[in-house]
Amino acid sequence: MKKHTLIILTAVFLLSLNGCASAIPDGTTEVTSKQSTSDIDEELQHMTDPNTSFTIAWFSDIQGYSESRPDISLTMADWIVDHAEELNIKYTIVTGDLVNNYDEEPEWNNADQALSRVMESLPLFVVAGNHDINHSDQRYTAYLSRFGQARFQDLPSVGGFYEGGQGRYDFLCVNGKSILLLSVGYGMDEDGIAWMNEILGQYPDYTAILCLHSYLDPSGEYSTDGETLFPEVVEQNPNVRLVLCGHRHGVNHRHSVIDDDKDGMPDRTVYELVADYQEEEDYGSGYLCLLTFNTQEDTMTVTSYSPYLDDYNYFQDDLGIENFTVTLPLN
Repeated sequence: MKKHTLIILTAVFLLSLNGCASAIPDGTTEVTSKQSTSDIDEELQHMTDPNTSFTIAWFSDIQGYSESRPDISLTMADWIVDHAEELNIKYTIVTGDLVNNYDEEPEWNNADQALSRVMESLPLFVVAGNHDINHSDQRYTAYLSRFGQARFQDLPSVGGFYEGGQGRYDFLCVNGKSILLLSVGYGMDEDGIAWMNEILGQYPDYTAILCLHSYLDPSGEYSTDGETLFPEVVEQNPNVRLVLCGHRHGVNHRHSVIDDDKDGMPDRTVYELVADYQEEEDYGSGYLCLLTFNTQEDTMTVTSYSPYLDDYNYFQDDLGIENFTVTLPLN
């Protein structure tokens, strides 16, 4: 399959204590990409021994499916459910833009139908995108009526909510590891940021994964939200190790090295990923990301796959964009 419509500036950035390049701390590996894709099915099965590994399914910006191609999002949902046991999938994360038009009920119905299928078998963690709340108007009514606190509050893994579901946090405990999933919706204000810092401070022993709509652009630079959230949340909380987002059309990743104790030596690496395929054929062709965590080897492997096309790797000419492994120890 020929992939050609999106140009990505491919770079891995290292942020030091003062924003300049720094060495990678001991125990942290460079991002490494897969060399071939012919045996990915077998490799995924090998990677997901339930005694040592688990997977999070993650995708973003499904508004095109909700508006015009609901069959694709249904195919994605069915595939995740059908492969949950085989790949030891523990959670599904959707980082925003469930619909294209916040006031179109048919779009909400389509998004709800697909994500409800996931919820029949797996915990679902969703984030409000700009299209879900009419951009800067912050109209949460439609989003919260479908995907707010009332929908999720009885799930045993849910920790709590901000403003009825504009923000949320969940706990994932697997193979002796403790993970905190934390989200806020698009364009969150200072009160929402303060809430995030409060929750992160309450659970310092949990490895935190931030699930945001807007944070990183495909160019590798921070979005407007990211320019606020990195210094005010990511840098301030040593338990933050991974950030997932969509919003901008494209795919990329970077990692930031942070000196938490200000002793001149880097203490942790935060991996920051953006994945939004909606600009491609058929509004994204059903591509999603599988994040496989090996709790024995302290690694995270990212693999892209489209259940709709039965195809791995949208960017065949640059596998490192969406298929790579990093060292990521979990608490």
